[in-house]
Amino acid sequence: MNKYYFYFYVYLLCSIFCVNISHALKATVVGYSELEYYPDSAGKCSNREVWVQITEFGVPGVITAITPDIGVINNSPLTLPISKNSTLYNVRLSMTMVSGPSPYGINLDFTVDGVNVRAALQSPDNNIFAFECLVAPKSPSSHVIVRPLQLSSSYQKTSIFDGYFKLDPELTKGIPDYDCQTTPAFAYCLVSYIGNGLYKATFDLMESYAGNFTLSSNIYSVKVVDHLVVFDNPLSTPQYANQKIQNTIKHIVGNGLTGGHYYFQSTENVMTVINKNFKPLNGNYTNLSLFLQSGGIQVLYMSSIFITASNFGPTSFAQLTNSFTQSQSSNWDRSYLYYMVNSFSTTYKYRMSTILPSAPRVDTSYPFGLVSISIGYVPDYKIATMFSPFQSSYTISAGISYGQLLPTAIAGYITSPSQDTTPPSLKAISIIPINNTHSVLSLQVTDDISGVGTIGVFQPSFQTYIYLTQHDLVSGTLLDGAFEKIVQFQKYTNIAITLYDRASNSHPISEDGLFLIYGFGKMFYQFNQFDITHFQFKLPTVDVSTASVTNTLYFNFTLPEGVERKYTNVQFNPTGLSARKGFESQYFGKYNPATLLYEVDFIIPAKTMTNDLQYNLFINSVNIPYSLIVSKFEPQSRMFITSSNFDQMFPFVNSIALSQKIVDYTASPAKISWTLIFEDENFVKKVIVQVVGEIDRQGFNMTFVPTTLVTSLEVVVAKTLDSNEMCIDQFYYINYIYTEDSLGNFGETFRDVNNDIHPYYKFEGATSDRIQAKCAPSISSPNPSLMNVFIHQTLDTINKVPTAIVNFNVSGIVGPSVPTCYFHSYPMDFIKVKSILLSADTSTKIIQYSCKVQLPFRYGPQVGVSIYGIIDSLGQYRGYSTIDLPETEKEFTNIANGYTGPVIDTVWRDGSKVCVTGSQLYKGEILIYVEDEKTVKLTSVDTATGVIIIAGEFIPPTNTSKSVYVSVLNEDILEESNRLLLIKGTPVTPTPTPSPTPSPSPIACSSDCGESQGYGKCVSGGCVCNPPRSGVDCKSVIDTTPVIKPDPVKPSVNVTIPGTSSGQTPEFTSFIYVYGIRELDNTDTLINNYVFNSDKWILVKEGSSSNDQVTTVQYKYLIDSYNTTIVSTVQVFDQATNVTFGNQQLYMNPSTIKFTFNITSYPFSKSTNSLQLVMTAALESTEKVACSYKEFVDDQNNSQYLKLQIEDRSLFGRFIKFGMIDGREQVVSNSILDNIYGGKELSKSTSDQSYIGLNIPYYTKYAVIDPDFSVLIEQNTARDQANSICTNESLKKLTNAQIAGIAIGGAVFLFIIVAIVLYLYTRKSESTFALKLRKVGTR
Repeated sequence: MNKYYFYFYVYLLCSIFCVNISHALKATVVGYSELEYYPDSAGKCSNREVWVQITEFGVPGVITAITPDIGVINNSPLTLPISKNSTLYNVRLSMTMVSGPSPYGINLDFTVDGVNVRAALQSPDNNIFAFECLVAPKSPSSHVIVRPLQLSSSYQKTSIFDGYFKLDPELTKGIPDYDCQTTPAFAYCLVSYIGNGLYKATFDLMESYAGNFTLSSNIYSVKVVDHLVVFDNPLSTPQYANQKIQNTIKHIVGNGLTGGHYYFQSTENVMTVINKNFKPLNGNYTNLSLFLQSGGIQVLYMSSIFITASNFGPTSFAQLTNSFTQSQSSNWDRSYLYYMVNSFSTTYKYRMSTILPSAPRVDTSYPFGLVSISIGYVPDYKIATMFSPFQSSYTISAGISYGQLLPTAIAGYITSPSQDTTPPSLKAISIIPINNTHSVLSLQVTDDISGVGTIGVFQPSFQTYIYLTQHDLVSGTLLDGAFEKIVQFQKYTNIAITLYDRASNSHPISEDGLFLIYGFGKMFYQFNQFDITHFQFKLPTVDVSTASVTNTLYFNFTLPEGVERKYTNVQFNPTGLSARKGFESQYFGKYNPATLLYEVDFIIPAKTMTNDLQYNLFINSVNIPYSLIVSKFEPQSRMFITSSNFDQMFPFVNSIALSQKIVDYTASPAKISWTLIFEDENFVKKVIVQVVGEIDRQGFNMTFVPTTLVTSLEVVVAKTLDSNEMCIDQFYYINYIYTEDSLGNFGETFRDVNNDIHPYYKFEGATSDRIQAKCAPSISSPNPSLMNVFIHQTLDTINKVPTAIVNFNVSGIVGPSVPTCYFHSYPMDFIKVKSILLSADTSTKIIQYSCKVQLPFRYGPQVGVSIYGIIDSLGQYRGYSTIDLPETEKEFTNIANGYTGPVIDTVWRDGSKVCVTGSQLYKGEILIYVEDEKTVKLTSVDTATGVIIIAGEFIPPTNTSKSVYVSVLNEDILEESNRLLLIKGTPVTPTPTPSPTPSPSPIACSSDCGESQGYGKCVSGGCVCNPPRSGVDCKSVIDTTPVIKPDPVKPSVNVTIPGTSSGQTPEFTSFIYVYGIRELDNTDTLINNYVFNSDKWILVKEGSSSNDQVTTVQYKYLIDSYNTTIVSTVQVFDQATNVTFGNQQLYMNPSTIKFTFNITSYPFSKSTNSLQLVMTAALESTEKVACSYKEFVDDQNNSQYLKLQIEDRSLFGRFIKFGMIDGREQVVSNSILDNIYGGKELSKSTSDQSYIGLNIPYYTKYAVIDPDFSVLIEQNTARDQANSICTNESLKKLTNAQIAGIAIGGAVFLFIIVAIVLYLYTRKSESTFALKLRKVGTR
């Protein structure tokens, strides 16, 4: 035994027995950071982090001080403890040690209740914990330049240069005594020790230096002790020396936004040196376009010397000026939540959320909060949100360009008999693995008085928060309950949590605390404990000049002790790349047992800027620093991106023209329009434009998707003003623009609230896009007012879903749009529901409206109601916050809260395993029903929590014609959940039996049409649905919220489906358009093809009209070469209507869009040929993470159906299988043409498009066909469909299909890469279970 260790043991024994026995302590080191430095010149090793667990064996006391007998503790004053229970302290110490020739032990002297107690630091195995502060074996005498100075790859500014070097091989640790300088003094500098003997030197050029930066005599040096390291001047090259630059600046001015769009033209192919942070837009080194936001700064660029480019004024953004009032200030009901009302006035788009980090924003789009419009056309807002009477203050984040903290004190909050000053407490935390990618996070949380409000979970690798609220309570109450959520991390992952109660008390628990107190995570594997043993890119250089490139990272590492590989997650995040639609920012790796390497496939988008790739590598959420990887693997750690021209700029408006500056529409309707030209060198893919009025705050949106590749897109945004809809003087202007190019670059702007370059930057500060609309009303009317409100609720006993209904009457005249109801649950969770117009009595001027919504499970139980967007035809607004409604009708105090049993939202299977997700599943058992007969209870349970049950030994029925359903039963309380379909039975056509008098059998439908639930019934092979039910099987519901706008110049319809919840549910947009005609022979061979030119359609005014029931717009198109005229009539039904086509009655639901095409004679090449009219329909979500699904089905009767679905919304097209051909009804078939017009490329996770051919047989005079479309709310989301397409990030979004398809066991460890590669169409999953898993995300 080494003599030093002998002394340690003697020392330890003495320390243990020579203590004050009344306060016996044991000090165990449970974690520490590796020492990477030799002692400094003073012989000290600083900042040694040590986590110490202190156990009391004697009389419990209070520790007030800790002093080591060797060295000092740096964190002073010392905060004790990090955590403590009755006998255990956890303390984090930062210590400075003294140098010595060998390891040594340390005693800690504690002051406990005023008594000195000594304890030796021990390791967990009860041996002495040995410190070391070893002297360097020699002074540095040599060095190697590992990487010469080169431009820093961050590209935020280009005046910074980085270089790397190593000292003598014997010096394996860092030497802290170093300095750096330049001669002459032309740059600031910084030196840091990275690890593995590698140092990094950074030099930033001084703005004040007036000399020549390109001289070879300019010296960049680093001094380590007495050894000098000199770098060559990176600017001392002929290119930099000869570089001449010409710059052009386009000033950008908006509401507070000042800056410049710079164009730098250089004579040399090297990056221009610029002294301020900027955003590169497009170009290359010789022609560089960039944006730089000003803050009153001076911008310099280098052409041998620094030259002034500009000096803009400071940026100053508008702010909200608000006032608060509270609904009550005394006589509190302790179990009730009250309302704080925030009032303000602004013409700008505003934002609003709670003050929690990364909290989801409330959807503040029209008409949220709007109660009136003041003189000067300034909207007034009044918004009520809930607070607890135990809160002493109330704060929200609300602002214009950024969130302002708006606080106010709560008057009269509860202070007696019991004031709530104690934050919630974490009783237990656990993580239950589902597979190698997903887990259930379970927390048992208590609060003494006000109840748990929110639980924030911080994920370091994503730099994001997950929040658990009352929706995630699976058992117990808010005073003592279990909260669970399915998360995309594993049991070794480090997280931090913060517990909030409803009195705004908070209890943060760090990663350290979770490990030390609860044993959660693996806190003490610092990055150097993951010993990276291999690191290499498949392609060290990628050229993305013309296309995106997929690369692969191969690496491996040594697992820390006690860590299993199957529960280890690896994540690779490229940084510094511009955000683009369709590209991931996070990639997950898989372990290849054949190569013994982890593999991560990732994509560098086309036309990314030339640069070294920067990246972050995470292992179980621990960030392995890029610099540490460089220190060990140079040059394998480098991946260089090159591109002859880069493009990170979205399409922008280059010109705008107005139809007129002033229009008077008093006597007759008048059209106003804006003609905008959008430009992008890499093709304009999509444009959305919103126009609003000073009074008409809803305005209208138009979406444009070119069908060919164009670098310049001209769009006409038009609106017909009708005095019958609204008659008032106001200006109309462009309020919002979204653009996207073929590379995925995208940008958007809300008028006057921008803090970055945007698609409308050339025009935002001007008034050149304003059209004055004048109208002199012929009538007068008082402001509309709310007469009465009636609220009630029901509970769907089958689906276990609460339904809230608000009926209200308004005194006034009908306006251009219906009001919107908002439902509000604590803390700031709003659901938006557009009302339905029930009746309007023109004599009494009483209008009846109704709002109806199915609320999420555990929404509430206290739910406030607000009504906004009441407007009449004179442009007079009224809106009512919760506290403005009648006291008895302003809220649901206990929304359908009596049900305490299980609720399921997703079910799927893989082989013999059945998986169910939902809420309140504790003590639940899976029941299997074949049709309506309960056949089996699955008893072989793999996983059972409050949110998921996985059970095996399921055997499908041998009779495949029978459908299988699943429910969950809690036998303790005798409550059974709703049932969901697991297997859809295949209808069996019986073999006919000969009979002398056969009677025709009714044609069977493909489903039961929901007949047992009153949804519809089967008639002649097709489902006839009872309104508001619709769809092929009547399981869907008509969505009456879409804003439907027929295009004023061509037979195209734009549909906007608003989001429905606090930003949680995205907005959807859709368009339907007639594309062209194709002549086919009898073998379906193409004979002629004609694509319609959208500019040649003519609006037929005499065929267009509008009333309360239907809006009709008619267009005409002449194909000169064929002498064929096509008349297209588009009808949008606002109310349910029966229409006649041929000899049949067709039922049109509200919000149905019907196209009628009347085609005159066509010069067929042969009488055996047919004509195919081609239509296209598309649906897109604004959400970045989603699933889509498409199907084209036949109902065996007289129709075929197209369904484009994203999440729970679908665009549903009905194509009747007959037309009026030369005056007679004839069969017309319909074909899906996607393979001709794009194939799989049409279908993305957040958008889908389809082309349908309406096949018209040979005719001589005319043909009339009549398809229709509507928007449905689906019972099953797109991610529940077997062939849906999902983004990889849908793993993090568990909406209605809570982690549908999570695979079980290690076999699905391949999921992450499979999902990524599926997106690239390069591999296919072999497991239906894995196909489901890729649709999982955080709910």
